[in-house]
Amino acid sequence: MAQAHAAGGDGAAAYQRVRGCIAVVQESRFRLTADDGRSLLLTLSSRAGLDNLDLARLHDEDAPVEVRYSGRPGLASGVAHHVARITNGLAPNAH
Repeated sequence: MAQAHAAGGDGAAAYQRVRGCIAVVQESRFRLTADDGRSLLLTLSSRAGLDNLDLARLHDEDAPVEVRYSGRPGLASGVAHHVARITNGLAPNAH
């Protein structure tokens, strides 16, 4: 289930947080299959700290990830601001 999370910095936006696996990567867009079965189409923010090659690697490894995003998935406003591999049930820098 997605959870609201206050954004860092100006605090004006709220991020949703979801866990799942990356099903498809195309350049900076990717489709995440969430643990709850939803499918979310997102665009990777240029400030997310990783690039499309990192997304492709996570996809190839079928790695579980946690994604913090804003906007509406499937629309231009659906932007992933943070993508992190989950290890031992924890995502790095999850706050």
